[in-house]
Amino acid sequence: MVPNLTLTAPHEAENQIEISLKQSLQSLQPSLKPPFSLTIPNPDEYIQLNHAILHAILTQPHFSKTHVKHLHAIITDGYATFLNLLFNIVHHLYPKLLGSVKHQLIWVTDEMIQVSGIGYDALLISLLRQIVGGDFSDDNLWLCEKLVTLLLDKWDCLLEEMPHVLCSGLYVFLRVLADHCRVNGEKFESLKRLEVHFCVKIVREEFHLCMKIGRDFIRLLQDLVHVPEFKSIWKDLMLNPSSFNTLGFSGVSQIYLTRTSSRYALLRITPAMETQLRFLLTHVKLGNQKRHLMWFARKFLNEPDKETVVVDIVRFICCAHHPPNEIIQSDIVPRWAVIGWLLTTFRKKSCVEANAKLALFYDWLFFDEKVDNIMNIEPAILLMVHSITQYVEMTNTLLEFLLLLVDNYDMEHKDIIVKGVSLAFRFLESKGVIQSLDILTSCPTLSPSLKEGLSRLLSSGKPESSKEFLPETLPHHPPPYSLALTHSLVLMLSNFFVVFTLRILKFIMLTESARATNGIVNGHWIFLILGHQWGQKGKLRTELGKYLHVNSRIGQFLKRMCSLPQFICWLKRGKSEMFWLKYPPGFGDHRSLLVTHFGSCKPPGKFGDYPVERCLKQMD
Repeated sequence: MVPNLTLTAPHEAENQIEISLKQSLQSLQPSLKPPFSLTIPNPDEYIQLNHAILHAILTQPHFSKTHVKHLHAIITDGYATFLNLLFNIVHHLYPKLLGSVKHQLIWVTDEMIQVSGIGYDALLISLLRQIVGGDFSDDNLWLCEKLVTLLLDKWDCLLEEMPHVLCSGLYVFLRVLADHCRVNGEKFESLKRLEVHFCVKIVREEFHLCMKIGRDFIRLLQDLVHVPEFKSIWKDLMLNPSSFNTLGFSGVSQIYLTRTSSRYALLRITPAMETQLRFLLTHVKLGNQKRHLMWFARKFLNEPDKETVVVDIVRFICCAHHPPNEIIQSDIVPRWAVIGWLLTTFRKKSCVEANAKLALFYDWLFFDEKVDNIMNIEPAILLMVHSITQYVEMTNTLLEFLLLLVDNYDMEHKDIIVKGVSLAFRFLESKGVIQSLDILTSCPTLSPSLKEGLSRLLSSGKPESSKEFLPETLPHHPPPYSLALTHSLVLMLSNFFVVFTLRILKFIMLTESARATNGIVNGHWIFLILGHQWGQKGKLRTELGKYLHVNSRIGQFLKRMCSLPQFICWLKRGKSEMFWLKYPPGFGDHRSLLVTHFGSCKPPGKFGDYPVERCLKQMD
């Protein structure tokens, strides 16, 4: 009896690829034993023989070397037929393959690289796509380890023949490594070391491959800045670009302005995800999408750790799925609606949600109509515009996040970002994606400060500072009338004193930062002093802590002020509550460069304890 390749449920039909392979092995099994026939097979016999040998290799590991020798003897097309079969098995059947078959699949892939078979690059890329983001199962970790080991073992061959495979591997493992760094455990340590070694090897030795990825290389790299090896890379990118020994590389702005190919967005979406998403965005009518989205969530987003996949899905929808005009003008569910639903799937505020929004807006920051595709930026503007009527909070949140990005993403290259975002808005208006930007700038339900910030961005290229518009976007609960006078006095005095003091500190810190490391200490996302947002652990943050909590009389005075019952009452019912409701603990974690925690006071209500000590302990 011919063994199976896959584990199939009783209600599932057998796959046609597997049926074809089994039938070929069944009919040709006697001829697969030595001595082999020396006659040249005709085209049909050749295809059938490839089917039979492949099935035998995958299901008979003890005789696999014999079958491979037989394969070498009959090959007439550079292994193209054989590798095409392998590709189809990986693409269509990999999740259902038996464990022993998966082991043999990696082994035969190694053999095909050794003989430089035609199409082995597509096979490797297909295997990379089978790595599932946020999946810490043994099977998924095993695949990560096998593939990163294979890429390292075949480094010279791949670098000479298929360098784009190394680019793809770098993209995948930068993304996967960020997930693996979120968890601890012995089974992760050796894998993380392998992944770090592979990624650093490419960046340090073959930086020209990183440049081919484009701006998404920077987006992925910033999630790993807490890893010492990548922190060093980050500093060299900003301060010493010549250390990469790459002709023509002048600085990070050069990478910012290089659009990332859509094929990289496909790398982090499994074929099964891609099939369901494309069906949803091609055949399902608007209004009927809810059950399809629920099915998708149950299958691919059913665990908290898998929320990180949402970032990849958003990037895929923006960059790799561009529907034709016939679909756009029809009643098929639009891309912006699916992205809007994805942004509501997060169970709590976290850096993953921030990364998903960054994935949505990333091409806006460096938009150039001569290089970039308008379809990459279309979903974000349509989501903001269409959410105004029923879900204005979504519009407020997204617009606020975009203005924060403009203000704080990279202070050294803020002029590029302001230009890119302004051009994106105007280009979308000129192409008729939206009728007019007045929809946003004159909308009565949007926050006035957000509208003002957007208007300034569009008119003068100087967006409103984020710390001035943050509080107005949030609900406010006024204190009782009996305490109004006390609160007003405390508010006036404390605001004047705190703002004045912290502005001085911020000026000192930023001056020292610019002088010491040209802004690198800010970690590429400059931290906001007035919002109690602290940056990465380091000299500047330590010095600020001394000012506010240890050595400074100012800090002692603030501490006494914060202990006043009336002041606490105002804090819990006033601006602090507004800030906390909008940015609750968990907006960032120790991996993110947009880390938020709150000094002196704990958040009220449902957010429970979130002491400063816990925040500092998590900061790496």
